[in-house]
Formats: sequence, C-alpha cells, structure tokens
Amino acid sequence: MGANSTVHVYIGIGPANGHWKGGKTVTKKGYIRITHGLHIWKYEHRVVVENLPGPCALNRPLRSDEEVHHIDFNRGHNCPGNLLLLDEALHHGIQPREKIRHAYKRKSTRNTHKVKAN
Repeated sequence: MGANSTVHVYIGIGPANGHWKGGKTVTKKGYIRITHGLHIWKYEHRVVVENLPGPCALNRPLRSDEEVHHIDFNRGHNCPGNLLLLDEALHHGIQPREKIRHAYKRKSTRNTHKVKAN
C-alpha cells in the first residue's frame, strides 16, 4: 500500500455493529423511533397502526395527512388499544380539548395536602 491509500474496515450494520442499541431510540418529544430497513427510521406508533391484524388491518402505509393519536397522551405507549388513526384536521381539532380534559382529570385525582387549623 502506498502512503496515500485509505483502508476501509467493515464494522457491520445493525446488530453486527458494536454500537448497536437495539434499533430503538426516543426523540426529545418522547416518541419512539425504530429502524425499518437500512438507514430508515419510522415512528413506532405509525408502524403499529399500519400493521394492525384482523378486521382493523390497513395493509398499507399511512398517508401524510393521517395522524395517530395517543389516547392517554403518553407518546411512548404504543399498544394498539391506545392508538387512534385520525385525519390531520380532526386530530388538530381534538388535541386542545382533550389536553385540557386530561389535565383537569389528572389535577382532580392528585393527592392534596390539607393543612390542619389550630
């Protein structure tokens, strides 16, 4: 080899790579992304809805105007029973009302500390 030649070392792709972390990552907003092929990342909640079994099966990729709503607002909770497929306009109309209702529900179920009067 000459002085200016480059040596490429194959370190592996996916599980063959020493830096592999299982093909899942969590975004700053709390969504889970999974590897879906070589250098392709998809949101786990969208993959779950695309691959629902039985009579609810879509058998197609989601369109760009379709959004998946997390019923409990936990972006990491991607079980099929917690996900609703909505069109973009309906999802944006539902979100503010549901967030207010969910926040009120959480607030009303919190333990409050009572101060005893002397």
